[in-house]
Amino acid sequence: MIAWLKKVGNTLLFGINVLFGLLLLGAYLAAWIPPSSWYIFSLFAIGYPFLFFVQCLFLGLWIYRRKRYAYWPLLLLLLGWNTVPTLFGFNGWSTEPFRAEALTILSYNAHYFSASSAPETARTDILSVIDHQTLDVLCGQEFTAKTLEASQAVQKALQAKAGLRYATL
Repeated sequence: MIAWLKKVGNTLLFGINVLFGLLLLGAYLAAWIPPSSWYIFSLFAIGYPFLFFVQCLFLGLWIYRRKRYAYWPLLLLLLGWNTVPTLFGFNGWSTEPFRAEALTILSYNAHYFSASSAPETARTDILSVIDHQTLDVLCGQEFTAKTLEASQAVQKALQAKAGLRYATL
């Protein structure tokens, strides 16, 4: 009776492992299938860290139980091994200072300059942040004002303050 329960339990666990494995394969496919054609793979990709972790747990479980089922999560993890460095940073710590030729990018979400009650205050706040930076590229999201003239005035002020040669809305 107990052997039968163990067999059913292992089969059920392996079925769950296969289900999560198929979801992980869907997450791997998200890199090659555009969301405009099949959005479901993008949803699987959101769960990639969880699915990866679940497969690691199943691999440990099957190795601990000395079952051949360990080949399935091992195969899945090996198939997606090239995606692991994007999930975890393996580049270590760098003691080198930044080189002068390094590209410096600042991205700022202005949220339509509604962070404060007055757009002028928001502009001043943004300019004070830029004061402490040496920038090559300044990216502004939600960077519009109520009129085109106001947007262009803010753009010119940011361009002059950051010392950028080019600017566009």
